[in-house]
Amino acid sequence: MSAEEESEARRLLQESNPRQLPADAGTLLLRHQNPNLGHLIGAERSAFYLNILYGLLLFRRSHELEPLHEDIFQFVLPAQQVEADDGYDANAFNQDMRQLEKWELVTQRIERERLRGYKDTRRRKFRYRISNPALSFLQWLEDQLRAAIEPEGADTRNLLEEAAGGVRELQRTLNKIQKTKPDPDKARTATYQLSRIGHLALDINHSLADFNTRLVAFTLERYDIATAQAILNELQHFLENYINRIQILRREIVPELENLASPRFKPKWELCKTLMEDEIKHSSMLMRGRTIPDARQEIDRLIRFYELGGQLDQLCARIRASAQSVWRKLYTHLRELERKSHRMEDLRDRIAEMAACSGEHGFAGFINQLIAPARMVADMHYWDAAEKADPPQPRQEQHTVRQAPIGYLKPKPKGDASSIRSLNDEKIHRLRRWIEATHAELPAALSQGGYTGFSDQASLIELARNGLLGNGRNLAKVDLKLETTATPAGVEIDERLLEFKELMVSKANKEQDNGH
Repeated sequence: MSAEEESEARRLLQESNPRQLPADAGTLLLRHQNPNLGHLIGAERSAFYLNILYGLLLFRRSHELEPLHEDIFQFVLPAQQVEADDGYDANAFNQDMRQLEKWELVTQRIERERLRGYKDTRRRKFRYRISNPALSFLQWLEDQLRAAIEPEGADTRNLLEEAAGGVRELQRTLNKIQKTKPDPDKARTATYQLSRIGHLALDINHSLADFNTRLVAFTLERYDIATAQAILNELQHFLENYINRIQILRREIVPELENLASPRFKPKWELCKTLMEDEIKHSSMLMRGRTIPDARQEIDRLIRFYELGGQLDQLCARIRASAQSVWRKLYTHLRELERKSHRMEDLRDRIAEMAACSGEHGFAGFINQLIAPARMVADMHYWDAAEKADPPQPRQEQHTVRQAPIGYLKPKPKGDASSIRSLNDEKIHRLRRWIEATHAELPAALSQGGYTGFSDQASLIELARNGLLGNGRNLAKVDLKLETTATPAGVEIDERLLEFKELMVSKANKEQDNGH
């Protein structure tokens, strides 16, 4: 793998919460895989190939990594003869082994000690070894077969308890790490524990998703009364303990993870990373490559998973909704089954009663009602084949006489239209009354008025706005005008000073204003 390919692969594997799928994800995942595994499943002799590969797997589990050619043939021969219709011999075995070698699912090695000369061509001098992709594929097939026979699933509560214990143990391990005495073993243990807690989060997610799928499957089936009642009782008892225990363990884990993300542990995480990088550097040829997880990113991802409103909380809410749906479906189904059961019991009792009576009793009416169609009888008049029903009575129409509507509210009295003023006019008249109250005679200087409160300063500003802006047209409506001077002035009221150039207020001469 080149440096560029390794960088792309690491970026894909380390992306914890992508917003969209990377463009080259499928290419990277298939780049270093053996595509011949697909040929293995679809081949005509797939059963013979799988028998040989599974035999190599069993040899491997017996600590024989490279069995001899003859040993493999003798081991798989009984199974191959059962699969073959026309017999199975060494030639067919050799052809199958060559095909597996061509597909790079097995590798061969010459057993040098058994060679007796250059003319020695016996096949038993070879040893065979199963490849890693084929080994992983067979283990996956075993898991699928085991799940089909005995479906197993880890209890989420046990996984959460293990995660809570792992977080506390990780804190104890980090507390033992000291910068003055670096210990590679403790650093390796802390890194493994953090990685293990991350894997537990994935297992918890998978377990809850499977549990939710099983709950939804209950709504797609039909059950008898006893089974439905048992499921309802079990669902009520299990969910009360199951969800509550998950929430309790979740609340225990979140504070511990937040403590691990605190600045107090940051130097210890950096020391662990340095020690692990040094160990990998000194054992790169002897041990397989290992990736060192970013502690900060991993802990942040775990906090987002366990926190309130996180992925775990959303999964629990989804399970609650599924459980309620199952509860409603099964409860409705149970009530319907009980209703049908009561109806059948009533029919059985009636049939038993009819069977016990003699033939003289007439049960024609009961039989007619039993097989009668489900229709509503809406005609209340009696009629049959001989007697006709009475005709319906004519409808009597009642003509209503329109009357004038009664007005219960008296009309409001209307005043003189000339007395109506706008809000702006009312404000200007109020300013005139204020000028007359604060100044004994006009013309007068605004700074020399008899002011008593803070509201007088606001009135001064309002008077200046109406008397200066728009050539004083607003103030002229109440026969007043303002004239500016260059003399500085000020008005101080309640320790609040308003400074301005002196303004002279006087009565306006309408004739002069109109002439201008």
